[in-house]
Amino acid sequence: MKVIIVIILVAIGVYLFYRAKETAQQETSENESSTPLNRTDAEINALDEAEKSVTADIDPVPTPVVTPLPEPEPEPEPEPEPEPEPEPEPEPEPEPEPEPEPEPEPEPEPEPEPVKGLTLTKPGSWASDTFKKIVAQAKLAEGEQAQFDALLQVISHSYKMRKQADYCQYGAKLHQVYIGLFDYLYQKDKSQFADGKAAGHLHLTTLLNDVGHFDKALALCKHAMAHQLSDGTITGFEGRIGRIEKAKLKAQP
Repeated sequence: MKVIIVIILVAIGVYLFYRAKETAQQETSENESSTPLNRTDAEINALDEAEKSVTADIDPVPTPVVTPLPEPEPEPEPEPEPEPEPEPEPEPEPEPEPEPEPEPEPEPEPEPEPVKGLTLTKPGSWASDTFKKIVAQAKLAEGEQAQFDALLQVISHSYKMRKQADYCQYGAKLHQVYIGLFDYLYQKDKSQFADGKAAGHLHLTTLLNDVGHFDKALALCKHAMAHQLSDGTITGFEGRIGRIEKAKLKAQP
């Protein structure tokens, strides 16, 4: 706004200066035409001084300083839009589980082979006459059931006399013959063992344990449990297995 006012004042000053100069020239020309003008040096100097004063009074027009506007900052490039996440592939449908193969039909149990006559070792001189007589009668028994009953008497007498090592060892050796006869009779007619009594298993497990055949004694206990037999005690053959295992650990060096 100040610049505009200064320009207007300068323009007015210049206009007035030239107008005054023009007017003076007209008057001079008129005077010259009518009367010759004899100006002295003093007058000429006065005119020059007036002209200089007018020029000095006129301020030079200031050149407006043009301040360059700062260049606008470039607009930031728009961030690229995030790529859309790929859609998850559908999970494959689980393959149907194959149908279980039908269990094969259990093979029929083989018919038990008839047990031949008992083959018992003849007792030595350590045996009493009673025991020798029991063993001799067992050898003469005919039929599986009669042989089984006679064998139980031999095992029972060995169990009673187990404090003597010879009786204990003799009785313990009969466990294979006993199992063979038991399985034959059980497959043929298990109803005769329906009462669950197992005197033969009970006596033989004790004899086997006493002679140090712990694994055979444990197998015989499991055989009795598989056939749902009882030894007549509260804990049954389960408790007997625990006692035999403890004896086995104790006997180890």
